[in-house]
Amino acid sequence: MPTISPRGSVAVKLIRPDQLAMLPADRREVWKERFRAEAKAKAMARLDHEHVVTICDVGEVEGTLYYSMQFIEGRS
Repeated sequence: MPTISPRGSVAVKLIRPDQLAMLPADRREVWKERFRAEAKAKAMARLDHEHVVTICDVGEVEGTLYYSMQFIEGRS
């Protein structure tokens, strides 16, 4: 569903309440938290500043959560 914002057209990702209601109660909060975390990660990925490391990707592979970020030479 495209929306107009100060940055131009955007897509809106959502979890419909009727779809969420089909999950067991204990899983609903888990899915809501994952949704929020994904949104935060994507917002952080748009940051472009010399003092902020850029996040490239966030995901899960075979049960292992990960994120990848810009590589910076030097000590950690």
